[in-house]
Amino acid sequence: MEGDLHTFKKLAIKRFPRVGEQRSGEESFWKKLQFPVVVKEFAPVTSLHFSASPPHDFAVTSGARVQVYNCATNQSKKTISRFQECAYHARFRGDGRLLVAGSEEGIVKVFDIGSRAILRQFSGHKKPVKAVCFTVDGLRVVSGSDDTLLQCWDLSTSQSICTLRGHQAS
Repeated sequence: MEGDLHTFKKLAIKRFPRVGEQRSGEESFWKKLQFPVVVKEFAPVTSLHFSASPPHDFAVTSGARVQVYNCATNQSKKTISRFQECAYHARFRGDGRLLVAGSEEGIVKVFDIGSRAILRQFSGHKKPVKAVCFTVDGLRVVSGSDDTLLQCWDLSTSQSICTLRGHQAS
């Protein structure tokens, strides 16, 4: 028997990767995900709108201001606080360079995002303007107010193009 030991061949041990070393693309995605970011506002948030053009910033309307946040970092980039009372429904223009918002005073304000300057103010409503948006071509602004009026404004002339009257309460 002792002579037979030298006739055995050494067994080659196969090496397999450890279970935890291989990651799928999905697993990598979920590992990178962080806890949600909570930002404290000092008044109720009345509107949230994402820019359709890169870098896809988002505007938060809260109290008497509109804050523009960086979508990647969730950090505040700009604060627009040119309202005497409450601001409503801030919306980006399609190119992301202009922002429109309604106000408690019944005024519609158009801002340049880069400088935060007021470019236009439309005064034609008698009650708070709670809904605003740019038209698809970006040349006009539509506003809706508690005075039951819907108005379309021309950005270049600052004039009301048309007014639609709402219902009459009985």
